[in-house]
Amino acid sequence: MNWFHFGSRVQKIEHYRDMVEEALVSLGYKTPESVETESGFRWEISYGNAYINIELLRSKAEGVGLFAAYSPILRFPTEKQLILPMYRRLLELNNYYYIGPVKFFVYEDVVAVGASKSLKNIEKEDMVDIVEAVSFVADEYNDRLSEEFSAPKIR
Repeated sequence: MNWFHFGSRVQKIEHYRDMVEEALVSLGYKTPESVETESGFRWEISYGNAYINIELLRSKAEGVGLFAAYSPILRFPTEKQLILPMYRRLLELNNYYYIGPVKFFVYEDVVAVGASKSLKNIEKEDMVDIVEAVSFVADEYNDRLSEEFSAPKIR
């Protein structure tokens, strides 16, 4: 379904697509074009030496949707003995209050940072805050962690 029901408000996913694009323009990106995917819409932007994926996701459950921003920053260290210390460091970083809603996570052999929020009551400012936070943390930590753990950067 392309409709999201929030109380008395009913919004089409295109409403949220337009909101994401307005948020990105307010951050200084030239009218970014979305790519429609099977699960929603997707954008890719760069910030410093990191790139950020932004997704607007439909859910199989009617009326549920998600806004997400994430950035793959590193591959696992080539030296196997550094993987466990890296996991520990990522968990410690997730506990730091100054990275806000952003969390480090691992999928396959990639370390990434990301944050998300339900579309329920989301505002353009929430999207801006999430994109800024993910962008800052990705740009700030991709070099640091790469050097600390001899891990290859994604880009």
